[in-house]
Amino acid sequence: MVGLNSNDRGKGFRAAGIWAGALVLGLCSQPVAAAEYRLSTIEKTSVASAATIGGKVVPYKEVTLSAQTPGQVLFVGGGEGDAKTQGELLVRLDDDDLQAKRRAALAEYNHAEAIMRNAQVQYNREM
Repeated sequence: MVGLNSNDRGKGFRAAGIWAGALVLGLCSQPVAAAEYRLSTIEKTSVASAATIGGKVVPYKEVTLSAQTPGQVLFVGGGEGDAKTQGELLVRLDDDDLQAKRRAALAEYNHAEAIMRNAQVQYNREM
């Protein structure tokens, strides 16, 4: 581009831009075929299909639950993957054995209290 000043260079780029714009407009102005439409009736049906997808599921967080005492599970609150809130019952164990042991311990405690009161009464008599 020897001998061209800065004004001449700008005119060349503008001319190329005008030609490109005219080419795009020329391509877009060709007639387009009318779209064909078909009317259909919508019906509700059941689709029995299944898809098998391979992959590996990685949990966001894994939690291991364990009971302090063994027992038979009576209730499971929800299923695997269900969201839980704080304080919501997760599992209920059969605690009949624990309740029987508690009642026996309370009976022993009450018996020991009765013996202590008896001893106190006898002590106060002798004084």
